[in-house]
Amino acid sequence: MSFTLKTKISTALKERPDLKEVLPAFHPAFKKLQNPILARTLTRLVTIEDAAKIAGVDPEAMLTVMNIPGVPAELPKKSATAETAETAETPPWFKPELVTELDVREQLAAGSDPFKEIIGATRELPAGGILNLIASFEPAPMIRVLQKQGWVSWVRWEGEACHVAFWYADKKKLDGSDKGAALDDERMDKNTSGWTINVRGLEPPQPMVYVLRALEDEEMVLPLTIRHQRVPSILYSHLEELGYKWTTTENEEGVDIVIERADS
Repeated sequence: MSFTLKTKISTALKERPDLKEVLPAFHPAFKKLQNPILARTLTRLVTIEDAAKIAGVDPEAMLTVMNIPGVPAELPKKSATAETAETAETPPWFKPELVTELDVREQLAAGSDPFKEIIGATRELPAGGILNLIASFEPAPMIRVLQKQGWVSWVRWEGEACHVAFWYADKKKLDGSDKGAALDDERMDKNTSGWTINVRGLEPPQPMVYVLRALEDEEMVLPLTIRHQRVPSILYSHLEELGYKWTTTENEEGVDIVIERADS
């Protein structure tokens, strides 16, 4: 098959396992494909277009290389802005005094996925606050996830560090008494023998965010049953990394997923 910019890296690797050797040549970040858990997480989230942003190369050039069998003799050159310059002028909403920094470079270098920490940091921001995420590459999948929730972003490079500023214009929807779809009691059954959450009808990525927030709740009682309209493959990789196991049962309305501690 011919890949497109929207092809997931997981799909590309199934078709061409040798790409595990090709991708690290674009950027050291792709060496993490050798880590089984992180590989499952990254490849399900990252498209070829995302991968090009991470590597700092032209997406079309990277796509061409990935569609050529075997290891290419020459790789696309990095774009002029990659790791050297800001991608745009400072946006009017960026106020240094409102910035909270989160540096995830050590986690990425260790092969762990900082998704949970990043989502948690956005929740802790005060109204009008800005999260400045520092990574070793442009976290294109994370930017896309937060953009779907209404966040705006600004990407800039300082040396070899990628800084991504996230700002939510109407922050009241994400904190205080108005949590939107985050922990709506109408969707939850907090039974003493185990919680149940119905995420059917929620638009991605809200179901995943909803479940991860529930797992952070100190009062949460396992097993946690999730009623979902489809099999949430991306969620599974996060559950595995967080130390949970699950069983999935299909029914007429979708699937029911029962989550428990992996060591239970």
